Amino acid sequence: MNPFVQQMINHKINTLTPKQLQNLGSQYQVNITIEQARQIIDILHHEPINIADETQRKRLLNKIAKEVDPSVAQKTKKLLEEFI
Repeated sequence: MNPFVQQMINHKINTLTPKQLQNLGSQYQVNITIEQARQIIDILHHEPINIADETQRKRLLNKIAKEVDPSVAQKTKKLLEEFI
C-alpha cells in the first residue's frame, strides 16, 4: 500500500466519530447502530491505529468481539478490509 494513502487511512480511522463510522458502514452495506459505533470508536481510539499492522487489527477485532458483539466485530472487519 502506498505510504501516503496508508497515512491518510490511519488518520481517518484515528479521528472517526461514531456517526461517521455509522455513515461509512452504510456506504459499504454494513449496518451498525449508533451505540455499536460508539463502542467500536471507544476501542479504536485507545491507541493509534496502523491499518497495515495485521496483529493490531486482529487484537482490536477480538476486543470488539468480546466487549461489543462477535457479529459487530465481523462487520468491523469487513469495513477495515475495504481500506486495506
